[in-house]
Amino acid sequence: MTYDSLVLRHTIKELSPCILGALVQKARQSESSEALLEMRSRGEDLRLLLSWNATFARMYLTASGIKAAPKAPDFCMILRKYLTGSILTEVRQIGLERIVRLSFDSGGAVYQLWLEIMGRHSNLTLTDSEGLILGVAKPVGRKVSAVRQLLIGMTYTLPPNTERRDPFRTDPETFAGLIRDIGAEECSPAFIKAFTGLFEGFSPQLAAEVWLGLTPGDTEQAYERIRSLEELPAGCWLQTEPDGKAAGAYPLYLRSLPEASQKPRDSINETLDTAYRSLISRHLRETARKELLVRTDKSIAFNEGLIKSCRETLAKLPMADRYRELGDLLFGSLHAVKKGDPFCEVTDYYDPELKTVRIDLDTRLAPAENAERYYKRAKRVKAAAEQAEERIPPAEERLRQLREAREQTLAEDRLQGLRDIKNRLQEAGLLKEIKAAEEEGSGFDGYRIRRTWSPEGWEILYGESADANDYLTTRLARPNDIWFHGRQITGSHVIIRTTAKTCNQVPYGSILYAAGIAAANSQAKHSSLVPVDYTFRKYVRKPKGSPPGFVIYRNEKTIDVKNKRLQ
Repeated sequence: MTYDSLVLRHTIKELSPCILGALVQKARQSESSEALLEMRSRGEDLRLLLSWNATFARMYLTASGIKAAPKAPDFCMILRKYLTGSILTEVRQIGLERIVRLSFDSGGAVYQLWLEIMGRHSNLTLTDSEGLILGVAKPVGRKVSAVRQLLIGMTYTLPPNTERRDPFRTDPETFAGLIRDIGAEECSPAFIKAFTGLFEGFSPQLAAEVWLGLTPGDTEQAYERIRSLEELPAGCWLQTEPDGKAAGAYPLYLRSLPEASQKPRDSINETLDTAYRSLISRHLRETARKELLVRTDKSIAFNEGLIKSCRETLAKLPMADRYRELGDLLFGSLHAVKKGDPFCEVTDYYDPELKTVRIDLDTRLAPAENAERYYKRAKRVKAAAEQAEERIPPAEERLRQLREAREQTLAEDRLQGLRDIKNRLQEAGLLKEIKAAEEEGSGFDGYRIRRTWSPEGWEILYGESADANDYLTTRLARPNDIWFHGRQITGSHVIIRTTAKTCNQVPYGSILYAAGIAAANSQAKHSSLVPVDYTFRKYVRKPKGSPPGFVIYRNEKTIDVKNKRLQ
């Protein structure tokens, strides 16, 4: 589904009259990169959905809520702190880009919420009236982008200007000249890509619609089509799949799509709400199906391999009798063998023709020990064959159940049905249980460790418990990370991530910022002055047998953090 500049423009045009002046009552945030502002306006409850999801970034009024995270994320708490009780005064699209600025008045203080709908770079940022970042859904540090950082305490800046032109403010002659400069003879994918790079507000789908049936030389007709997009009537078109399921919504009838797959609707907000509910539901279902099929196929392959291996082991069972026979022959010929011989040749009394057989020997063993070695081989092969014979029937039963479950997975058209299949397989021990992403501690093995960034863009980690402190200091921290702790007081371990090359380049402002975190998360956080020690992680040591969170350190420096830094 395409959520481009034209969709955003018409969404804002439709929702603005009913949402401007609304009172923000509450903010919620889901685990899938979505925020919901619950508002009240003219006696009506309104829900504004703002999503920075990499696949489904969007904005519109929704009739339904969202599944809030069990514990409100930090960004959600920031939204509640600054926006609850405020009045929405403006909803504005920045140029023709997929960027929205929402302005709120909270008792004279102005806050701005910036939604960037940019695929995997989508984000939601809260600033004050001066552009100072108060909170950001996805912090962007220097390691992520050297051009533009989005971190608390920094000044918000718009994404870099690509110097694309506003097509509605470009005269026909300039437009024709720019198209000629592309140098294409037909409207190929390369031409469409070049066109979208010249003019803002055009998705590949919209650009292809403008040039449908035209050549790059038909600039007059293309220009007229673009001009007609500036003022489109209200409403939109619901796009459907051949089976009738919603596939998208667009404010323009697309000639590139079949007529039967486009149905006129009165409200673009309502249609987007309907279409995305259907799309996301199908996306979740297909993602769950794919994940279940991958895991089931791995279990099927494992059991198939196990059965094959067991049958190969059973095929070696006759070797057990042969090893025993060789042991007997060797034992009866001990007088003809001496230690150090690599082999011996004896008459095979088990052969009807009494042929001579060669028996390989271990030069390190005595003759009797070599004979015993063959007896042991016979016992091992026999024991392995017995064990393999026992393992085949349960493996075949598991394989039958897994194959049956795979067929059910392919046929199931409900998300809950797929979850039931997965749970049944896990309870039966046919699939290994995987912890949900939210239970994995965001990459910290379940330990309560927080991540933030200093105003200068340096990554900072700090523990929220004694066990988390231990894990942070002894497992996560690198030798040249800068380590902080309240002096002679209980509190969080804090580190600034550095490398051998950058450990001496950390600005003093970031040192103060990290020290403030250590002070704010210590037992002395209410004191007027909190001393905080800091040193390199390589100078921190945990004594053997010491309790969680206890360490000793050397070569430290001390910063006195004033209480005003903690507010």
